[in-house]
Amino acid sequence: TTSKASRAPSPPGQRGGGGGKPAASGAASCSMSTAEVLEWLKAMPPSLVPEQSCQEIAAIVEQDGLDGNTFTAYLQSVPPEVCGPKHAMKLKSAWKNVLAEADARAICRANLDYAAANTQAQKAVKLVC
Repeated sequence: TTSKASRAPSPPGQRGGGGGKPAASGAASCSMSTAEVLEWLKAMPPSLVPEQSCQEIAAIVEQDGLDGNTFTAYLQSVPPEVCGPKHAMKLKSAWKNVLAEADARAICRANLDYAAANTQAQKAVKLVC
């Protein structure tokens, strides 16, 4: 296992051990719980991230209780001894898809809420061809 000091995320604006860009201030939020993040990690195919790296990251998520938002921040600076740079980039890319799905779900929910709040009695429309 790794020491807690080697797992601490870099301050915003600094590059971490895993490379990549720092999290943007307007980054998407993720409401996944720690258990859901762990489930997502366990479903990760070994072709994307080696099983050993996935297990180490899962142990860190479980030990530190990282939820979706804190896991997003952690991914910006995954230490190379936990997950190599190539696999860290693949992991970030896969997590970016999770965030995009969460954003799309939020937009759909907002559209449904709007439609439910603004439903009016629908009038018949005569179509003339």
